[in-house]
Amino acid sequence: MPRLHHHLRLRRTLEFFQSRRFPSWHGSAGVLRLIDSNAMIIPSNIFYRVLPAWKREAVFVLANVTLFALMGCSTTQPAEQIPTIVQQHAEKGYLVKKPYDTTSVHQTWQIGTDAVEITLTVPTGSGLYPLVIYLPGLGESSNAGVQWRRGWAEAGYAVLSAQPIAIGEKVWSSEAALAGEFREIAKGQFSKHALADRLIILRGVLDELRRQQENKDTVMFNHVDISRLAIAGYDLGAQTAMSAAGEQSDGIELAPFPDAVKCVIALSPYADVSRADLESRFRSIRVPVLSITSNNDTDAYGWVTSAAVRQTPYQYMPPNQKYLLLFSSASHFLLAGKEVPAARRQDNKAARTPRAPDANEGDDNGGTGHRGGGSGRKGRKGREGGSRAETGTLMLQREISVLERMEITDIQQVSTAFLDATAKNDPQAREWLSKDAQRWLADTATISTK
Repeated sequence: MPRLHHHLRLRRTLEFFQSRRFPSWHGSAGVLRLIDSNAMIIPSNIFYRVLPAWKREAVFVLANVTLFALMGCSTTQPAEQIPTIVQQHAEKGYLVKKPYDTTSVHQTWQIGTDAVEITLTVPTGSGLYPLVIYLPGLGESSNAGVQWRRGWAEAGYAVLSAQPIAIGEKVWSSEAALAGEFREIAKGQFSKHALADRLIILRGVLDELRRQQENKDTVMFNHVDISRLAIAGYDLGAQTAMSAAGEQSDGIELAPFPDAVKCVIALSPYADVSRADLESRFRSIRVPVLSITSNNDTDAYGWVTSAAVRQTPYQYMPPNQKYLLLFSSASHFLLAGKEVPAARRQDNKAARTPRAPDANEGDDNGGTGHRGGGSGRKGRKGREGGSRAETGTLMLQREISVLERMEITDIQQVSTAFLDATAKNDPQAREWLSKDAQRWLADTATISTK
């Protein structure tokens, strides 16, 4: 795989150049994104024309050296062989012995005063399967996270995705969203009071699931083993999942979730680092936790503006089966598990959803945007991603890169191994995580454990 290895070496070289040589220069991020999209390595006028002369020269040299290198090795790896590269990578990882066929059902449940979208995916045939409750991100439907949910179901899990309609896709048609007030929307939904409401809904979902199992007509629900429960969440859902795992929050009295909760997966974990009591907040988390993030994991609504804060939960949780899967450049959108990460469709919804952030957008002080300065977004009149004009900017659909496909594979297989090791108590899965995972990940990610 000479082209892929050269691609990764170029990426590491450019990242080093960006972080060490010119810490205030964001131009190389544009080159990195062009590499990931397998596009021509030509400096974009958007960032190129605003640079001083000496920085323009540096961008020009980097761009042309990279383009020459890619052209020089392009004949060694034809485009039609790209799926083979990803497949070969996948076959060396954590493999499910015999993937299950699956079936799905979509319903709307009434939990108290809240309507909740439910998507249940289970392996076909007879059997009782451990349950994974998946909690989507802000503004997503219960059909979100399909890359992860499908993989877990094929590995022998019943996967129930639950999303209150009020914080699903309906968010993007709200008055605040139409005004470009995306940061204000996030501020409200990541608050402790909104979190408390979501935890009540999560308990209600579990209660309703038990009632569904008592109904002889709901056959699919009878294949769900609630005694072996995992909770996974992305973005806003990750905040809820971590609270269910035991994370403490001021002003919220959290009754412990049942002992059936065997583990938690947090994709794009959330942490409010403006508070000083980080250790006391996370020390109550005793269940195994897999945190998945990257050095480019900032959100589109300008709430988490420094990707480094997403590693905070792992740093402060007590040891014993705590894992951190860390990527160099995977985007926030890739971690959402969509079919085509970081892509936009050319429809009316583009004017109602927040734009994707630049790779280096935001501050460098480790904040989450809670303390004023941050990303500089100012809602309707702001210059940074708050206006309708910017959110309505059309982004071209593109093929995801080889590296992105490999990152998706990494998340699928590492998370499945983690579920097997904890929810199914599989010793071979634990051994793979501790001995083989890092060797397999190699150039694409790192995995830490404590």
